[in-house]
Amino acid sequence: MSYLFVSYKKTEYHDNGDINRQLGAPSFSWTAMEELPSCAACQVDADALFEVGHESGLADFEAEFDAKTRRNICELSFVVCVRVTEDAVEGYILMLVGDSATVLLSGVPVWVMLLGGSSVPLPSTLFDLTAVLGLVILSTPFEGVIDDRLGNLTSLRLLQLEDNQYLTGALGHSIGRLQNLRVLSISGGNVAEPSSSYRFHGDIPSTLFALPHLQSLIIQFTQLRLLSSGDDWCPEGGAQLRVVDLSSNPYLLKAFPTGPLSCSRLKFLFLRGLQLEGPLPESINRLSSLEILDVPRNAMTGPLPFTLGDLKELRFLNLGKNMFDFLLPVSFGLKWRNLRVFYAEENQLSGMLPWALGFATELRHLSLQRQFLTGPIPASFSNLSELRAVWLNDNMLTGELPDLSKWTKVENMDIANNQLSGSLDPLTKLQAVHTLRIFNNQFEGQIPQELVSLRELVTLNARDNRLSGLPHSLDGWPKLVYANLARNQLQGFIPLMENLTSLESLSFVSNRLEGFEGDGRLPSRLKQLWLGGNQFSRLPEGWHTLPARLEFIQLSYNEIGVWPDWGRTALGHDLCNKLRIGNEETALTLVRHQRPPNWPALQILDVSHNPLNVNVNFFLSTLKWHPRLREIECQDCGVKGPMGCEAYVTYDYDQVVALSNKTRGDISFDDQVETFSGFLALEALNLASNPLKALQTSYDPRVSFPKSTSVLQRLDVRNASLTAVEPLEWFAVDTGDFTDNPQLQLSVPPASNITSCAELSEGAADSIERYLQPDPNAFAPKRDDISQQMLPHECTRLCRTFNVLQVDEALNVTSLCRCIDGHEGRGKLCTPCRRNTFSNRRSGTEQCTPCPHGSESSPASAACHCKLGYEADDKADDTEELSCRACEAGTYGKLSGGIATCVSCGGPRFTSLPKTTSRDHCLCIEKYILNRHSFQCEDCMAYEGLNCSLPLRPSSVTVKRGFFLLTVQIMESIMPRVSVDRELPRRRLASAAIRSTYAANITSLPIAVECPYGPACNPYGTDPVNQCTEGHAGFVCGLCESGFARSTPLAPCRPCAAGWQNVLSNLALLAVSIGAIFLLTHLSKRAASALHVGLISVILKITIGHFTVMSGLMALDYAVLRGDTTSQTALPSVYRGLFGWDGGISMEYTSWTCLFASLVGDETAELWRHAVWIGLPIILLVVVTLFAELWMVASGRRHRDIRASSVSESLFDLTKRATSQQLPGGKGDHSSEDDRAFSHATRSHTADESETASRSLDRTQTRASTNATRETTKSHPTDAQSREKRRGLLGFVDRHATLWIVTLNLCFPTATRNFLSLLRCRDYPFVQESFTADEIAMQGLLQPTDLPHLRRLDLKPDVFCDVRSTTYLPFLIIAVIGLFAWVVLPIASGLVVLVRHYRKGELHLPSVRERYGFLTKSYRQNFFFWEATVAFRRVFVLVVASVAITQARVQLTAWSLLAVTALVVQLRLQPFRRDRRNLLNRIEERGLAVWLLSVILMQFAFGGVLSDTGHLAVLTVVILMSLLHYVSILVTILSLWLQQTARDYQEKEDFKLLYLLPKSRLRWLGPFVDWLSADTTSVSLQYEKGLSMGPQKTASCGQRLWSLLRRRGRPRTALELTSEAMKEALDVLKPTTVPPDFLNFLYAHACVSYALRDSDSCHIVLNDDATSAATVTIPIEDFQLHLSSVVEELIGREERHGEGPHKSEGWVELYVLYRGVKKALKSSAALEAADLSNDEVALPHLMASAAVRLSKEMTASSDRASADSLATASASSDEWIAYINRVYQSMPSIVGAQAELLLGGEGGKAEAKEGEELSLEGSARPIPPSADVTLISQCVTFVRE
Repeated sequence: MSYLFVSYKKTEYHDNGDINRQLGAPSFSWTAMEELPSCAACQVDADALFEVGHESGLADFEAEFDAKTRRNICELSFVVCVRVTEDAVEGYILMLVGDSATVLLSGVPVWVMLLGGSSVPLPSTLFDLTAVLGLVILSTPFEGVIDDRLGNLTSLRLLQLEDNQYLTGALGHSIGRLQNLRVLSISGGNVAEPSSSYRFHGDIPSTLFALPHLQSLIIQFTQLRLLSSGDDWCPEGGAQLRVVDLSSNPYLLKAFPTGPLSCSRLKFLFLRGLQLEGPLPESINRLSSLEILDVPRNAMTGPLPFTLGDLKELRFLNLGKNMFDFLLPVSFGLKWRNLRVFYAEENQLSGMLPWALGFATELRHLSLQRQFLTGPIPASFSNLSELRAVWLNDNMLTGELPDLSKWTKVENMDIANNQLSGSLDPLTKLQAVHTLRIFNNQFEGQIPQELVSLRELVTLNARDNRLSGLPHSLDGWPKLVYANLARNQLQGFIPLMENLTSLESLSFVSNRLEGFEGDGRLPSRLKQLWLGGNQFSRLPEGWHTLPARLEFIQLSYNEIGVWPDWGRTALGHDLCNKLRIGNEETALTLVRHQRPPNWPALQILDVSHNPLNVNVNFFLSTLKWHPRLREIECQDCGVKGPMGCEAYVTYDYDQVVALSNKTRGDISFDDQVETFSGFLALEALNLASNPLKALQTSYDPRVSFPKSTSVLQRLDVRNASLTAVEPLEWFAVDTGDFTDNPQLQLSVPPASNITSCAELSEGAADSIERYLQPDPNAFAPKRDDISQQMLPHECTRLCRTFNVLQVDEALNVTSLCRCIDGHEGRGKLCTPCRRNTFSNRRSGTEQCTPCPHGSESSPASAACHCKLGYEADDKADDTEELSCRACEAGTYGKLSGGIATCVSCGGPRFTSLPKTTSRDHCLCIEKYILNRHSFQCEDCMAYEGLNCSLPLRPSSVTVKRGFFLLTVQIMESIMPRVSVDRELPRRRLASAAIRSTYAANITSLPIAVECPYGPACNPYGTDPVNQCTEGHAGFVCGLCESGFARSTPLAPCRPCAAGWQNVLSNLALLAVSIGAIFLLTHLSKRAASALHVGLISVILKITIGHFTVMSGLMALDYAVLRGDTTSQTALPSVYRGLFGWDGGISMEYTSWTCLFASLVGDETAELWRHAVWIGLPIILLVVVTLFAELWMVASGRRHRDIRASSVSESLFDLTKRATSQQLPGGKGDHSSEDDRAFSHATRSHTADESETASRSLDRTQTRASTNATRETTKSHPTDAQSREKRRGLLGFVDRHATLWIVTLNLCFPTATRNFLSLLRCRDYPFVQESFTADEIAMQGLLQPTDLPHLRRLDLKPDVFCDVRSTTYLPFLIIAVIGLFAWVVLPIASGLVVLVRHYRKGELHLPSVRERYGFLTKSYRQNFFFWEATVAFRRVFVLVVASVAITQARVQLTAWSLLAVTALVVQLRLQPFRRDRRNLLNRIEERGLAVWLLSVILMQFAFGGVLSDTGHLAVLTVVILMSLLHYVSILVTILSLWLQQTARDYQEKEDFKLLYLLPKSRLRWLGPFVDWLSADTTSVSLQYEKGLSMGPQKTASCGQRLWSLLRRRGRPRTALELTSEAMKEALDVLKPTTVPPDFLNFLYAHACVSYALRDSDSCHIVLNDDATSAATVTIPIEDFQLHLSSVVEELIGREERHGEGPHKSEGWVELYVLYRGVKKALKSSAALEAADLSNDEVALPHLMASAAVRLSKEMTASSDRASADSLATASASSDEWIAYINRVYQSMPSIVGAQAELLLGGEGGKAEAKEGEELSLEGSARPIPPSADVTLISQCVTFVRE
């Protein structure tokens, strides 16, 4: 051979042709090769091939195999030696092809055939070949595994493994060694039988795509998998694929692979039948060389990508049988200049056909069928001149056909099942079309004559259109085989069709045709003719002789009124016997009509529903001559009877004709004509709905119609007006229908003594009676046709042993029908048997039989039975011998299968009375109860709630106290007399009786339900079923009677008091609540202005929260003690009294309910009582606000606030004027490098931060002086507006914000509990409220476990907790609205406001503190949100208490988890401020510990192991713990109040105890006050030693001893307090570095603040040695408070930095003043003489002394009023800041003198040496370097620890 081509050929790409035909049989050329006669390079494999031949047996089928192998392997028939012209490489191709088509070329096919299907092991030496270039193993019996040895064939360029039945394996990574491979073709099975051999499996290695020369990859019918479809199939330096075929690999891919998109040279891509999912990738246009894309039979979805239209080289595109949707891209076709085939059928495409597709002028095949395409066929399609086939059927195309004049090559066109319209003229240009399918459209008009010129047309289907006319000639369709023009509007006559020589099937069904032109001759090859539903009036004359192949004619539903007389036999001749011709007239009579028709092949004729109006004998005599006629359909065709022998008996027509030609003298009476039966092949005859009257034929069995046509299988003569059938052999057909002939009555023999039709004797095979035997086992009741009521008789059918006959009962009523059991009579005349008589089939139903003695029967009974309570002595079936005896004691009467028997009640625990008639009357002995379901006497004590001390009869079952017996109402129906007006419906009157479900026979056991409030249920009253205590009613006694009310569902109903008493009680409680609100508000506001009284309000708030969480335990009280007499003792009352208050507003809810009951009624009073809480908080807010405003107006408070603002302004101006003066005590400029650097650092964010540090202090002073001057000379409209606004809305909010927050805080728990109580539901077993006796009988007995459980509202148990219930919906709506409005919204909005202020850094603004101090004052800065956490804790407790009301363990578990979590978080975070030695955190921790321990103890109590005494002991412990906790809180509050009172007593001259008793009357309290004041541990501010405990004030020995005992651990506490204050200052002020003397600055300022506000308590202790450091002693509580005050002051200054009329330089301004005091101190001669090592040692004491001195000077000056207010700590923040500024400005000169006075010497030292800078992250402003890094680092480290 010169060239070798490896061709890839697809067999079937579409039903209409393969790809070779459509694309010109493309083949894929591997490479050009030259065949060689010999090859030296090939001979190296001679030994290996020798082994291959002998191992496989091929050597036996190759002549001289051994010699050829050793001489020249190229001579072997299955070896082709070649030289590759591309690179001149020589080698050979091993062609092991077992296909029989190559039998002449090789011995391999012979070897395969002789093996006979046996397998041969794959030779192992096959993988040792070194010179092989191609390995082809095709259709061989090799058995083995293709494994990694395949990689040894490194010279391989072609590998083809196809259709090898026994060959398996996988593609291992060794295939990557085949670096020369060009073509890889693997097929695991036969294409025709792919399921038989999917033998290759495993993963396709990625090394396959790294082969540098791979061009063709063909893998079919395998189980191979491709792990990643996204790998690059044509990597750089890798494969250069041109052909990829991966069809029919079910496990290969899941989606369209993106790997081949990198193959720019790829031309052919086949992905058939892979079940691919997902869309076609948008990047498909990367395959610019692609010519064939074949992806049918997948599951791909999504729209077709527009980029598909960019493939210019595309020739074949198959997208069929997927699930693509959306529109066809409009650009499809613009660039498809080479496209020949486009298949996209059976997708889900929609929209219009793309216009651009008409530009694909090379298109030959277009398939878009079975889609959702709409719109017209574009006119551009007329350009597709090369089109051969187009399939657009099964869409929704509309409009007219475009110009198809260029479609001259179209052979197949299918546009059926659309909505196309217009004429068929465009189709006349399809000169080459052979299949034209246009049915089910809307084409109209005349069929053009030009359409008949399509001479190649074979199939035409134009049914279901609106065509109106036929062409005048049909001669132009010589090749037409199938034509269907049914269901159109064709009119007129059918043209001549003789020239349609190929036509086999023709249909004109459902048109308006009237007949045929001419004589109506039919085409010679016609087989089927459909003409039903037209207007034919007669058969054409040309039909006397029909085509020799015509088998079927359908003429039903026409207007044929004339039946031809072809072959008609005249009546009156005895054709049932031999025909005698006695004279010429007789013969002429028989041949008077035309000859019989010639219908040689006709098998089926249908002329039903035509008005033939002809005698049945005449009708059938025309058809009886045809030997092949199998079926005649003539239903409702107007034929008449009776039928005689003329209908089916025939004779020799030619013989009769010959006799008719004789003269009279030539005819003798001996001339006879032999007769014989016609219809030799007739199988079915349908003459239904015709007036036949009778079937009367000869009794001669030889010529009898049924006998002579033994093939007759079906006879249908329904509704044929038959009156006689003779002979009876007509009933011998296989299937006969004689129904609807009521006049047909035969003497059917009576039923014989057979039990089934199978017993019919075979000996009666020749007797017709066997076909007419009634079936004894087929009797069935009959119903009235109109009313459908059962009739008193039953009828049977005839036996179907030999055939199937359907007849009416009228055929023989007495044999086919009889009376049903319990009736008497014959046939259908039946009457019911009277009472105590019976009839049945055994005894006969013609007459009823009386019941025997001792039995009874009801009317219309089939048998008698013993009375209930009796049983039969004799168990025989003969009822005449029935004898009954009464049931004995201990048994009861029972009907078993309709027979009364006596049955034992069930065991020794049962008893009964004699003659008991029901099992329900069996009783259990004492202390047992009857389970009616199992009918066993069970232990009564096993059922909770039942009172077993009384007899347990169904009607007298009682329950224990605290339980409720489930009851129903039994309705007894009473029907009134019939109304005269029959149109009015009858009403049912009913009287109800309340019974337990057990007594009413509804449940198998009594259902005892536990009452939520046990004492309300008292079953020992007069009511035998249930009894509620006075005031209680309803289900589980959960409702209060009229005139009674209760506070909670777990409280008793009490009588309502008078209306005025209800109003007064609620007003009194409301007044108490308002008083509590004002008290808390007063304490909270006082805490904001005074340093020593801020803890009482916080402690009260913590205590209220503790009351809330402990109140949840109240719900567990009655769950523990219910039903116990101890529940009436005092202990539970105390318990509920302590825990019942939820920390909110106290209200008398019983009074509320009574008030609303009088207004809205008892039904909705509870709802209104809770609904009022939606508006009650608003009312409280308005009331308390109104009271507050009235109080402020009455006391002049508002005017004092305004005056205080004016005083603050004047003091601030005074300070500014002092600031503008030069600092005294030294040089004119006291600024140093430290001051300038510090000032520059702290103002780095201003415009002045770029200036040098040396000018910062001067600039600060100059700016202060300029600001002071500007304040005095310039008006401030903004300030005026601010003041006016403060007097307006903001002032109103500031004044009352705390009041509102306190009010909402108190309303919050009460509102939460109220609204949650509307959602409290319990599960109860449910039984509908009322039953009738019939309903109980129909429903049957229910077990307690089968009862559904429905949730009922705890507040009103008669309301079901179902959102679909209109009675529950108002409760739900009010609860949701209330919870959102007063629980969720306040907490969420408060938290949002606090977070907003926190993020803006505004929490320390005075206005913000004034508004929200109640929420944030007690918490550390980073825990400003903690109040929301506490609120959510309280909500959670109340929710658990309300939701899990019947699950105590669940409640306690949830509370335990919450308590543990809260306690751990509290101990870990310590969120409260550490005032008073961490007092708040300790109180919170103690409260959480008490709560946790209480919950744990309650859990232990609910464990079920404790007795009642144990329960009480646990409750007692819980009560005592709570009492101790509350007492400790009370003592703490009292102690704080006494200390503050003692302080005020000592400091204030106008002191009044409780605002009533003046100080002059309380002199006798002096010693007690001194004792309280002395009991205060002090701390000494000594910088060198840190913090140490200072001495107490003068006190007695006992007081000193007490203080000594309390002193333990105080130094550590003092250090903690100092570190906390410093951390707070650093966190808020956010300095970048800590100032060198920041801690000393805090000490000094705290000492000044203490000295100014507590000058009487502050004293300076000096030693005798003048060189020793002075010590200022401050009580530790005061020290912490003043530290906090200092931090707040600094924060306040920073907030006012650069803003408002009182704008300052921030806290830095005060620090600069402090540095100025230091400089004055350094210049003091006294300090220099003292030679102190550190000036900070004496500075706090000197500053405190100077501050006291200055305060006394101010007191003596004109500012006495302001000084007094400052000394009493009643001034505002602005006043205090201005006052402190003034003190600092005036202090330097006083400090110098005070230092000289105290130290009395000279000396000194230069200022401290500065250290290195210490940075803190997150700060906003830089601070100068620290002088003492060690001390400050220790403080910061301590805080972090």
